[in-house]
Amino acid sequence: MKNKIKIGIITLCFAVIMILSFLLIKNDRETTSIDKVNLIETPSKTLRNGDKEDIVVVVNDKEIRQLDVNYRLLINQNIKQKYEDTDLAIDYEGVKDEIINQEILLQEAKKNNVDIDETEKKLIKETYTNAMSETDRQIAQEIGMTEEEFLQYAIEKQTENRIAEKMREKIIRSIVKGEIKLEDDNFNKKMQEVQETLNYNLLQETYEIYISYLKENSNINYIK
Repeated sequence: MKNKIKIGIITLCFAVIMILSFLLIKNDRETTSIDKVNLIETPSKTLRNGDKEDIVVVVNDKEIRQLDVNYRLLINQNIKQKYEDTDLAIDYEGVKDEIINQEILLQEAKKNNVDIDETEKKLIKETYTNAMSETDRQIAQEIGMTEEEFLQYAIEKQTENRIAEKMREKIIRSIVKGEIKLEDDNFNKKMQEVQETLNYNLLQETYEIYISYLKENSNINYIK
């Protein structure tokens, strides 16, 4: 019974963190001021040259485009500028790796029928269609999109972010409950320790091992 209560508390904490993150993004879009919209001093210097439709990497037949990397790079840099303690990648290769990890989570979500509900999808759509911030316009210009194209793309990406987060939460719960079976002694040992200690840092480490396992068993083709 005590373990079930602890598992519930950890799951609740993760859910609260995810909800607060989304509300922060929503609030930031609604309260943007001139002082807060400076994207980065020289955004064009951070972008990789090439057509936005160029394929950068393929993850199990899913093509990741130049546009996808450049968009996330600018978003991460903007967030990092406002919230310095974030661990988001702000370099090209780091961002590309983040996208690969997220795509793997999205593919796992599809396999496991994990999705967000229609209410949340509607909230995301309303958040991005009610107003286009100056930062949004800057990013759209830098990656070569019209405002309409950018809004549709941003809605798609934020929806994917939330689905990936939900899949991550599912994996976390499965680790805490000891439900994942791998032929990996290190992972199995750490998962057992997580069940015994419910240590957050150990849980995070065990999660990373599992993601690495999924990557190793994926077909990832780096093109550029």
